[in-house]
Amino acid sequence: MKRFLIAIAGGFVIPGSILGFALLVDVGLNLEPVATPFYWIVAWPLCIFSFIFPGTNPIYEDEVTRAAWIASSLLDVLIFSVLTYTFLWWKQKKQLRVGSDLDEGRV
Repeated sequence: MKRFLIAIAGGFVIPGSILGFALLVDVGLNLEPVATPFYWIVAWPLCIFSFIFPGTNPIYEDEVTRAAWIASSLLDVLIFSVLTYTFLWWKQKKQLRVGSDLDEGRV
């Protein structure tokens, strides 16, 4: 349960930190070419959702744009949570293996 909660927190903190760093580099230091890859790390789901939510109807354009941003944010949180959970699981698995190696005298 602890690993799950840390993974969910990581799903929010990691993209937020990346976006904050990109904004700092872009706006604060005026280095847009350096910041662009960091923007793409966070904004890649918008490329996927641009096909799903094309926004061609001007009446619903604001709602479609809002839906694309919400869906993109949720997908970012989901992907970074899964990556964080996988990393924590791998780290615990490796730690348990090293602990058992120490018990058996293999290290």
